[in-house]
Amino acid sequence: SVVEFFESESSYYVPTYYDEYFYPGYANFKDRVSLVAHHLNDQFMTGDDEETAMILAFADGDSTQVYIPSQMIDRTPQFQYSGIGCDIPFTSIVLPDYSGVLYQEALARPTCVSVDVEATYDAAIAEGVVSVSGHIAEGAMGDERLNVTVYLLEDNVYTDSQEQSDLSMGDYIHDNVVRLRLTPMFGAPLDVTEGDYRVAFDYFVEPEWKLEDMRLVALVSRDMATQGYRNANVMNCAEMSLGIFSGITTLTAEEGEAAVFDMLGRQVRTSGKMPRGL
Repeated sequence: SVVEFFESESSYYVPTYYDEYFYPGYANFKDRVSLVAHHLNDQFMTGDDEETAMILAFADGDSTQVYIPSQMIDRTPQFQYSGIGCDIPFTSIVLPDYSGVLYQEALARPTCVSVDVEATYDAAIAEGVVSVSGHIAEGAMGDERLNVTVYLLEDNVYTDSQEQSDLSMGDYIHDNVVRLRLTPMFGAPLDVTEGDYRVAFDYFVEPEWKLEDMRLVALVSRDMATQGYRNANVMNCAEMSLGIFSGITTLTAEEGEAAVFDMLGRQVRTSGKMPRGL
């Protein structure tokens, strides 16, 4: 499963909501649930503020439904399994005493799609290739189109321009910042052959980005254009960390199961392969 957290440096709610409300509930699930932070209208937004366009699309274009910060689990309307109606797939931050139920429900939902991530990285040119592959159970999706979305994220990103509770601009550390989105906003279509798929994308790392704090996240979802905002669910996802090594480094999903250390002796988390249903 994947949580997408919508935030902005112009919202003074973000530090309190993320640190005190959202993260304590998420922390117990962080090894099983990926996390992507979408920044709206600030220095970390991608393109021409594509994150605002995304959240508006999930609100069916109704800006009165949009509030920041907010969260979205698997792009699925929240509480639907608890019998509480909710039309849009994102919601305000859920208090940690209650959020565990949502993560457990998401993790318990069966899936017919597997996702593996492999990557190469050439330190000499600060570029690499990420490959996403997997299998779709026979007959499970019929002729329905599925999309893949790939993000390059960075943790421990310092800023001095996060709005604070006293409305001043101050210091803050952001995690899960989207540095690159390697696909269109709602993903690139998968070419499936006898249930199998594989697609590759080039990526690069800017000098100011810290490779040891970066990871790739890939998610496979139903198509927003044909299914609509209520049914563009994430079917499965996987992530893997990038490490600092000499020369060319290749991290694969299988290698990601082991502990890996960089040249300075720092351990790099490498969870490249996610089993079905996670």
